[in-house]
Amino acid sequence: MTETRTRLLFNLTNYFLGLLFVFSAVSKLFPIHSFELTIVTQKIIGWEYAPYLSRAIIGFEFFLGLSFFQKNYLKQIIYPFSFILLIIFNFHLSYLILTGHSADNCGCFGQLFPMTSLEALIKNLFLNGILIYLFVKIPKEVKSNIRLPITILIISYLSIFILFPIKSYVVPEIGESQMAEPSNNIINEEKGLITVDSIQAEKTSTAKNDSIKQNVSPVKMSYDEVLSYSHTKSIFSSYKNFSNGVTANIDEGINIVALFSLDCDHCMEAAKHFATFSTGNKFPPLYILFLGEQNQVKPFFDFAGKEFPYIILVAMEFFPFLTSSPPRIILLNNGNIIADSDKSINIIEKLKKN
Repeated sequence: MTETRTRLLFNLTNYFLGLLFVFSAVSKLFPIHSFELTIVTQKIIGWEYAPYLSRAIIGFEFFLGLSFFQKNYLKQIIYPFSFILLIIFNFHLSYLILTGHSADNCGCFGQLFPMTSLEALIKNLFLNGILIYLFVKIPKEVKSNIRLPITILIISYLSIFILFPIKSYVVPEIGESQMAEPSNNIINEEKGLITVDSIQAEKTSTAKNDSIKQNVSPVKMSYDEVLSYSHTKSIFSSYKNFSNGVTANIDEGINIVALFSLDCDHCMEAAKHFATFSTGNKFPPLYILFLGEQNQVKPFFDFAGKEFPYIILVAMEFFPFLTSSPPRIILLNNGNIIADSDKSINIIEKLKKN
């Protein structure tokens, strides 16, 4: 009876781990661009090779996960390789935590189940413990047919590369003037003056939402002084022809560029705040770069309550502009980035207070 229970516990634990690896792989696929963004923002590799690395990781997780449901080479290959993969992830997560670059979402389960770097590290250490248990408790009568694991490996990678073919990203060119750290200033026109608020944002996460703590130090300067920024070519300079025949030079004067995903609730809320605040207020022009489909535009602006000039970009062109999940708002002055935040709602709230 004890042996039966031990075998049942072993099988349940084994299958649970297999399902977890498969879920981890699947979650990174929807969308795979978000996982590749995580790879780039964590400075693991650049946009040029991110599509290859993302599929290599996802394919390997599929292989390991599916291999837990067969009995060949579990102790010799599957368990050790799973353990090593988690150890590699653990070293990377530990590095992010120790260097102060802990991510709000490490990308372990894609966008479906966000986890901080610390949460992911704890989870991986727990899984390492389970793997040690399985390695020790695996029954002795183990089959040794290498053909099935190899077949699973081939099918896993072929499926990933066929269903999600590699496409090259369109990476914006960044000139020398764009390489400097933005001052994170917010501009608000009022009575002929510009209020420039230097903001230091500390991102904090809770189980329900994200928030930003802001320390504000206002500085007054004349409108002419703000416009005295020398002209430079921004990363958005190629976008001139917007919806409804609107033509604009984003690098001329003060403009706001918003990067919105059409199925993003935070982006819709941000657009709604923009629509509310820009009505009846002197406000810099807003131009939107969308990710999504044309049939999503009308519901988006219906929710916002106002339509702004926009261009719809493909994913391979949209994601390289991001530093984290959308929305991202950028304030330009003659092509110079003087405010840059991916927490647009907070920026708008700050502008409303001014």
